[in-house]
Amino acid sequence: MTALPRLLSGLVAFTFAIVFLGVFLFGTAGLMPNPLVAVVALAVLLLMFVALMWAYRR
Repeated sequence: MTALPRLLSGLVAFTFAIVFLGVFLFGTAGLMPNPLVAVVALAVLLLMFVALMWAYRR
């Protein structure tokens, strides 16, 4: 039963990684010429990575 929250957090983090990586790639492609979008996407990716590491360390 303890594996279920870990699996759910992994799935959520994976989904957010895909979404924000897409946002970051679109931002760098020039479709959204706002450097703030790329910075926010990178910050959220880093936060998601830290949250995933924290979830697996517990």
